[in-house]
Amino acid sequence: MVRVKYTKHALVKMEERGLSPEVVEEVLFGGSERFTNALHGTMIAVKRGNGRPVVVAYRLNGDAVVVVTVFSPENINKLVERRVLMGRWKPWSR
Repeated sequence: MVRVKYTKHALVKMEERGLSPEVVEEVLFGGSERFTNALHGTMIAVKRGNGRPVVVAYRLNGDAVVVVTVFSPENINKLVERRVLMGRWKPWSR
């Protein structure tokens, strides 16, 4: 079983943005798009489509997933496209 831990920063951002641990974990473990962030060395899970878009930046630490930050951009398609084109995010599959 994978444990999910949250940094203090992630917990603050989740509260500010009205994102629950259940929503974050759904993005992490659901059928989200996956990227690696070349700039920060994190992994990115993206949920877009129906409902509110959510981006979760995380790291793997042993048997735990450590959530670094979360956000919910209105311009999710443009954001993902721009970061992939710039080479900042690289598509990754499980």
